[in-house]
Amino acid sequence: MISTVKQLLSLFLIAVLFVQQSFAQNVSLDESMGAENAKQVEQQMGIYPNPELTKYITEVGNKLVSELEKPLFQYQFHLVYDSSPNAFALPGGYLYVTTGLLPILQNEAELACILGHEIIHSNNRHSVRQLKKSILPKLLEIPGNLIGIVNQDLGNLFNMPIATSNELLFASYGRKFETEADKEGILLAARAGYDPNYMTTALNRLSKSIEVASGNEEKKSYFSDHPYTPDRVKNIEKNISKYNWGPKPPITSDFFSKIDGAYFGDNPKTGFIEGSNYFNTNHEYSIQFPKNWILDKDIEGIKAFQPDQKAAMYMVIETEFTSATNAGQTLVSQLKPEYKAKLVDQGSYQTKYGQAYQLTFKATSEGKPVEAHLVWQPMNGKLFKILSFGYAGYIDTYKSTISSLGPLTSKQKTNLKIKQVKIVNARDNESLEALCKRYNCAFSTKLIATLNDLDPTKPLKEGISIKLIVNALYNQP
Repeated sequence: MISTVKQLLSLFLIAVLFVQQSFAQNVSLDESMGAENAKQVEQQMGIYPNPELTKYITEVGNKLVSELEKPLFQYQFHLVYDSSPNAFALPGGYLYVTTGLLPILQNEAELACILGHEIIHSNNRHSVRQLKKSILPKLLEIPGNLIGIVNQDLGNLFNMPIATSNELLFASYGRKFETEADKEGILLAARAGYDPNYMTTALNRLSKSIEVASGNEEKKSYFSDHPYTPDRVKNIEKNISKYNWGPKPPITSDFFSKIDGAYFGDNPKTGFIEGSNYFNTNHEYSIQFPKNWILDKDIEGIKAFQPDQKAAMYMVIETEFTSATNAGQTLVSQLKPEYKAKLVDQGSYQTKYGQAYQLTFKATSEGKPVEAHLVWQPMNGKLFKILSFGYAGYIDTYKSTISSLGPLTSKQKTNLKIKQVKIVNARDNESLEALCKRYNCAFSTKLIATLNDLDPTKPLKEGISIKLIVNALYNQP
């Protein structure tokens, strides 16, 4: 009998050890995946260098982490450049808040509720459990109408990654994980002394702000990977009613002072879009695209789409070659026969900045002629690679756009503008519209009213603090 018990005990200990080892290995997977993707976040989105604000968010985050029964990771909190209001978690304890989320929030409790949700996603290992290894957008996203023209082969051919989808590849959690993060996240906030009801106020304001700003419900934002539905809010409210919680002192009672002056928007290193013009201070150049084309940018370069999605252009800095001719001829020498058969024109030509090289490909897609135009253009010690593609008839448009490429002038630099959060005090009986005009608001009065839970038709009371997003001159570091 004793021998049998010993054998059972030995088997039990072996089983426990096996589970512990497996669990440890799984956690190391989280950490390695998180570290890998964290590098991509830093490279593609950019860390917003605001030590004081980052310290504050970290303090709120650590207050929540201290309420976890078993924290699996050493949590770290970062601010990233992105005009989209969002917060997201990577495996291994990497948590991020975008600059676009800050003006949505009214107080520390709302921030805590959203951070609590993300901490649960990370601590419960939701990303790893559904094996979502990539959370970042592809470098080039193709509108639906152009998918028939290009495919992954085009990206491979030109060494320019292309995604045939305009959906961001943030790890979208299933309903089960979202419900779990909602339930446990607000409980975590409640344990830390924050009113869990502020989760619903934040979500409702977020949803309304997106609708006002875009004219559509739930555009690219927090809701891209955290779907917002009335049922979700109702479930959160039901869970809140079950919790017994007591308030504890916040890190600060003056939340507005923490976000005052914060940058709003995308990484300035990705450049500035003003109408059809693009200005890049990182590489010191400007380019003008056709009027009404839709422009988008990332850390790699600038992309533009014809409004009817019949043509597109994408420009990056060439990193492998310094000579346009060498770059073009090397690519041609490596072409597979099926691609070389579609090459209808190639050669060098002289520009005021040096010798450029161009390749033109023609083919058909669903019975319609399509073209791809690839140019290497030197300027001021850099080599630009410009890929243009779409239905036939846009070659002259491509060439005209490429010819507008030029150095960034000192006048252009001094006129570049950014957006900032600004906390101001209203005058007695002042209208919100008048206040917005007084401070040169970057967005509509209706959106500012939504951000502040205000009725835009009612006069303001003297001294009330209002969150604005204003235009300001960009001072390049």
